[in-house]
Amino acid sequence: MILFSEFIATFFMINIICDKNDSECTFFNFTQPESARYSLWKSVTDEVRGGKSSASISNTTIDGVDMASFKYDLVPLPSGACFAGVVSLVTFNADSYDGVAVKLKRTGKNEWFKILFKQRYSYEYFFKAPEYFEEIKFPFSDFKPYHWGKRVNTTRSLDSKCLHFGVQIFGGVYEDYKQSGNGSLEIQWVKAYKN
Repeated sequence: MILFSEFIATFFMINIICDKNDSECTFFNFTQPESARYSLWKSVTDEVRGGKSSASISNTTIDGVDMASFKYDLVPLPSGACFAGVVSLVTFNADSYDGVAVKLKRTGKNEWFKILFKQRYSYEYFFKAPEYFEEIKFPFSDFKPYHWGKRVNTTRSLDSKCLHFGVQIFGGVYEDYKQSGNGSLEIQWVKAYKN
């Protein structure tokens, strides 16, 4: 029955409205694997442009604590371009909130990642991931619109009423640094917050 319900959820999409009276709204609590719903995530990689990078998200346990493991393998194209990520199929309405906080850490040599929300454009926030678990806050006002890895010149800002949360690693073709190879981002939870 779970597979059928997940098919229905995927087909019709799940919309969650955060309570405006609460100080925080949990998007994902991966420390409780029974509520993680990993089947409601999809991989988004450079395969759409002929690349060979890969990405997945699944449960892992570290020191007795369950969490999500975003695993990737970045394989640069001759131009150096590559990306690998995962995006949730769940839509969140966090209209009265100021941003999202994520408790995470990285493994592997690659340091730069981005949190993104898929809308008309991909609204992205680049960050350097820590080697040890930290809570990082990402204000909605600091997300910038991108299309195919390039910044878009638009006045349209992130719509916090329609959020599809995602995480991505990239090769850095437009940056001063380059990234490749495999690693992971371990995530305990994702929450919308108010200042």
